[in-house]
Amino acid sequence: MKTLYGLNIQKVKQGCRDRWLGSTSLDNGSSPKDIVIDEGEPLHFVQLLYLLKEKCWEDDKWIAFTEDDMTCWVNGDAETYLENDAFFGVEFVNEFPNQIRLFLASYCDTVGAY
Repeated sequence: MKTLYGLNIQKVKQGCRDRWLGSTSLDNGSSPKDIVIDEGEPLHFVQLLYLLKEKCWEDDKWIAFTEDDMTCWVNGDAETYLENDAFFGVEFVNEFPNQIRLFLASYCDTVGAY
């Protein structure tokens, strides 16, 4: 059984206020196309939110996803993080599994299972 998660916008707003999401801004709205994220910030939560935003961009709706989905998205971009070792690098990439779990606990709600 896999747990499905959904982004909790109220938790994201609080994360923005507390600066856990870097310079991320919901001032223009909270849909994937409205949220402003600087994907160059070397913060795991920023990177994870950016990856989620990219997956939701076309339909401009936040989707449900699993921890495995998020891990696959990160792995798909791992080379980018490894190449840019001035800001990211191997240690940054290796920390993603823990940070994914923290992101899910901090900014998402369980919305189902399959």
